[in-house]
Amino acid sequence: MNSFVLKVIGITTMTLDHVGKAFFKDLIWLQYIGRFAFPIFAFSLAQGYIHTKDVGKYLKRLAGFAILSQIPYTVFEILSGGSSEKLNVLFTLLLGLVAIYACDRIKIRWLSIAIVIGICVAGELLRVDYGAYGIATVALFYYYSVILERIKENKRQRIVWTALVWLCFLAMTLFKNYDILQMVLAGNDFWALMIIWTVMSFALLIMYNGKLGPKCKYLFYLFYPFHLTVICLMLVI
Repeated sequence: MNSFVLKVIGITTMTLDHVGKAFFKDLIWLQYIGRFAFPIFAFSLAQGYIHTKDVGKYLKRLAGFAILSQIPYTVFEILSGGSSEKLNVLFTLLLGLVAIYACDRIKIRWLSIAIVIGICVAGELLRVDYGAYGIATVALFYYYSVILERIKENKRQRIVWTALVWLCFLAMTLFKNYDILQMVLAGNDFWALMIIWTVMSFALLIMYNGKLGPKCKYLFYLFYPFHLTVICLMLVI
């Protein structure tokens, strides 16, 4: 599965999630499917950073579309009963990109970790979508991508590292949802399945073959504000 196919799955599951949130709140399976989207975008961002020839342009492009998307995102959140105070997920990915850039450029490990933690805190203070969890997920998938590049010929090590990263992702997801774990333990199937579907998304990342596929990078950036705008218009009309 190449990068293009992964991104198509990401925007499709994201759209189903948003359509369900806006029009079909009773169809909770749409929200389950939507849990695939962010891990795919976080992984794609990490891959994009590794393969980009100009990080500066990458940062500017992501920042520009994050700003462009904020108004339709805020309107969507208000109309669908969400929070009007959050920043959209492109800001999350932007901070994640800054975090992995810092990790790559700063060779002192404890300092780079401290900077990533600081960026995670900033994400919480700025109230970006997914918060510190989202930024940490980008960083985790970046390290995973770098490790896979180094050991791509060693199948056994790839399996071991994949299992370790999946366990880290599971632990992070459970920690992010620590406040609802009591409901899960009490038998709340909705939240249990939300967590399960989020963690299941990792199976798609494992199928990534390292190839880019068709080059349509602006399509994915434009799709985010466009689909939110369309949904908002449909809600108003």
